[in-house]
Amino acid sequence: MSNKKGFVFENGGGSVEVDIGRVRELAAGGDSDGLYALGMACLFGWETEQNVEKGFRLLENACDAGNPEAMTLLVSMYISGDYARLTPAKALEYTKTAAAAGVAKAQLFLGSAYLHGTAVDKDYKRAEQLFRDSARQGNAEARSALAYMYQHGLGVARDDVKAFKLYKNAASAGCVNAQYHTAACFETGVGTSRSLRKASEWYSKAAAAGDAESMFRLGAVLENGSGDLPKDRKGAFNMYVRAAELGNTDAMYAAALCHLEGSTDEDRKEALRWLDTASDAHHEPSKELAAHIRAYAEERDASDGGSVAADAKPDAAHPEEAVPTKDLFPVEDPAPIDSDADAPHPEEAVPTGEPSSDNYSESVDSDADSLYREGIAIMTGSSPDTDRAAALFAAAAEAGSIPAKRELGLMHITGSGVKADPVRAYNLISEAAVALDPTAMYDLALMYECGIGTEKDIYEAIRMMAFAADAGCPDAEAEARRMDSAITAEREAKLRSRPLLNLDVSDVDVEAACCKRMFDGALEGSISVVDTYKGPELVMTDENGIESIVVKCPFCGKGVRRVPRDKKY
Repeated sequence: MSNKKGFVFENGGGSVEVDIGRVRELAAGGDSDGLYALGMACLFGWETEQNVEKGFRLLENACDAGNPEAMTLLVSMYISGDYARLTPAKALEYTKTAAAAGVAKAQLFLGSAYLHGTAVDKDYKRAEQLFRDSARQGNAEARSALAYMYQHGLGVARDDVKAFKLYKNAASAGCVNAQYHTAACFETGVGTSRSLRKASEWYSKAAAAGDAESMFRLGAVLENGSGDLPKDRKGAFNMYVRAAELGNTDAMYAAALCHLEGSTDEDRKEALRWLDTASDAHHEPSKELAAHIRAYAEERDASDGGSVAADAKPDAAHPEEAVPTKDLFPVEDPAPIDSDADAPHPEEAVPTGEPSSDNYSESVDSDADSLYREGIAIMTGSSPDTDRAAALFAAAAEAGSIPAKRELGLMHITGSGVKADPVRAYNLISEAAVALDPTAMYDLALMYECGIGTEKDIYEAIRMMAFAADAGCPDAEAEARRMDSAITAEREAKLRSRPLLNLDVSDVDVEAACCKRMFDGALEGSISVVDTYKGPELVMTDENGIESIVVKCPFCGKGVRRVPRDKKY
């Protein structure tokens, strides 16, 4: 079986996959897409010997030829420190060009520049629009940035509820930054009801992706507990240590307090080790506590020869009081952007923070509102006039009414008052779903399930139905459970029909198991494919609910093989 990597090129008629030989021919002819593809191949060693310098030269040539994807990649690597041959002015030029060409990640970068005032004057309105443009193409980081703007009232009216919904939406799409903020909202009750149990769930997701601050906050949540979350001192300590090992000074301090309070069997010298490490990183509370411990130890030594290791236990504050309670939503560090995160596919219909059908008036004028309401009145009156209602919905949709787009889309499904056009229906309802209309998300999920106006995709149907349930759409949660039950049965039948040989994973599921324990884990759901901020990954959930990415079977050692979801066995 061939493992060669294909290169997909977009053209007016769709997409076409070519091999490395054709890529070289295109690059030799000066084709910008060919230069970009060959540059990527050389940079990462795809179907050719890795040659980083040659890869950069080819990408630079692609930029000179006007390729916006190449511009975005070099800017991304410039931001991450992996490419140094750009000036700030050139990076800004590339970002603006690529953003204007519709590249989602470039729109995200440029929006961040306007939000922070980096190389440009601060312009919150411009930042908001760029984040929306990027989010409409499925970029979860852009949705998280939009949430931040709503939370702090930057260029928009402050709306904690809308901010929370956007954070949670982006978090569900795998954005680690949004997972942290979603957890913080649940922890503090910002925009939603306070729930430490839900906070711990979202902190756990971000912690599994390696986010040190989330590990620290998860430790604090587990240590304090609440009515819906039992205290777990051991789990808290483990989280503090993991975060401390990644350099989080607050976690170092908290881990030291755990040692001093006797919550572990570790030698209390560990407390001083963590405090000294944090002190070296200019953490003042750690410096003060370390000095207090040593002064106490000196007094003990002077009186009875006691040692720090055995006896040092001064009157340290209780961990629940002493753990720093820094602002969970720091204004000076808004929505950090992960320049290495791959944006989801542009064709995904992803909610971006536009008003829902219950709160759409802030973004559409009164004429659109009136037209929509008149259309609804006609449809629900004693003598419905579908032609007139369709005309009113079309006018309202043109003027920006989100619910009018949804209603017009539904009419295109049935051919009521308009020509039956499933594709047009899909496009209209997708636009409404992108604007966080809960009913549109529900309708779109059913369209994916049945293949109306788009390819049938049960996984996308479940994802969209979950969005609808989160947005409060009646019956959406029950529908999501129904879909999940159906796909669970389908998954079991699929796995049972395939040999226990290789660990094959597609972008949505475990397609074939390598051993009985992997088979059982896939069926029970403890092992699944999750759409992370770096793309689909195989994830294992342990008994404590902590998720971790796996690259090989933890039971038999077989490596993960990436396969298409329609692979034949």
